[in-house]
Amino acid sequence: MTAIKRAVVVIIGLFFLMSVCRQVVLSQPLPQVPDPVPLNGQWTAHSRLFSIGQSVDRGDRFILDTSVTTLNYQDGGGVFQAIDTEFVGADDAGFDSKWSKLPYLLRIDDDSNRCIYPDRNDLSVSICLDKPFPAMGAPVIEGNRITWDLKNGTIVEIEVHADSVKMSTILRHESAPTNLDIPFSLTGLTRDGRDLKDPGGNILATIASPIAIDARGRRVDLPLTFVGGKMKTSVDPTGLLYPITIDPTVDLDVGAGTDDAEENGNTGSMNTTSAKISLSSSTQATNRRLAGCRFPSGLFPTRGSRIDSAFVTLDITNQNKDDANARLYFQLAVSGVTFDNTTAFDISNRTRTTAFTPWIEDGLGVGLKTTPDLRIPLQEVVSAFDVTNVVFIAVPNNDIPRTLEFTAFDSNPAVACELHLEWTERPDVVYAFWF
Repeated sequence: MTAIKRAVVVIIGLFFLMSVCRQVVLSQPLPQVPDPVPLNGQWTAHSRLFSIGQSVDRGDRFILDTSVTTLNYQDGGGVFQAIDTEFVGADDAGFDSKWSKLPYLLRIDDDSNRCIYPDRNDLSVSICLDKPFPAMGAPVIEGNRITWDLKNGTIVEIEVHADSVKMSTILRHESAPTNLDIPFSLTGLTRDGRDLKDPGGNILATIASPIAIDARGRRVDLPLTFVGGKMKTSVDPTGLLYPITIDPTVDLDVGAGTDDAEENGNTGSMNTTSAKISLSSSTQATNRRLAGCRFPSGLFPTRGSRIDSAFVTLDITNQNKDDANARLYFQLAVSGVTFDNTTAFDISNRTRTTAFTPWIEDGLGVGLKTTPDLRIPLQEVVSAFDVTNVVFIAVPNNDIPRTLEFTAFDSNPAVACELHLEWTERPDVVYAFWF
């Protein structure tokens, strides 16, 4: 056989072998992604880590969900568990019901007498509020909300959140009372203005400034005083449209509001206390608004890991302000500090990744929406550092005016911005996890 013939036979044989191998490979079922296994021993108050097996190159794969709000609580053994704001159990300590799958403990009587224990594992410290009206009637409990429908034109509601207990009084019509007096007592705490402090001076909770919101959405700040063991507020209904909602709230994670912020693109002034955060593009700097979210410490990918997926979830609040026109970055740092109201340009002055993800999309609609995939800019951070927290930065474009408005932590921690991250660790990195 000549050399040419032998070469032809070899080539034909190779093609046949490749075809057979390809058929064998294609006939095999694709590997199934295993159900995420929670690694509770590595959870923190603000993050949840899950294992999803190994990649084809034997790198361990993980999912991380982290938020500016609190996601988990520590049980009596010090292990973090997922918060459940809708879990209600019978109480054996003189109350009718209790919410116990929270960082704090909430106990409520059917007549709305309630006690909040800021540390669920320390019952010697409490904030107790008695019923605001003499005859409350029986409550209706639905999910994380307890409602009393009174005969005096008033509805009283309590909403249970991961970081706060929101107590609303809804005035349905003109005959409803406009003064609200709530008996109030503290154990193991002292009051300093609206802050509630332990003996060491640490703020464990704060009473948020009450507001009134009418049927048209108009917001009015209300007075708050503490007189004779009562928390007092009132509303002047003049110019307001019924029904009117009065919202005093007990916040139990007072520092997290500085983990999201808005920056004025012209003056650099910062706002970390707004109910809404605006991301606004414009040809005029005075109309531009930058946005930032800081995701507190969790078990982030080690340096050099491969980012497989990353996106941020935002709660869009206004169908007339649901248009995105921005570039999405991360801070290029091992650990970004919280945002500061007193530091001008505290978003734009941070060192950003070179890579960014464009987000140009009109009519997103209201509710929870996700950004485009952010793995490329986040990969730049993870390739450079062993990060301990991550700061998301949204910079508006300098062209057509568009605004995206989303919920801030200070308005509703339950739907504050959240980061979802999937990655593959380097095969040479070995972790010892406990469950």
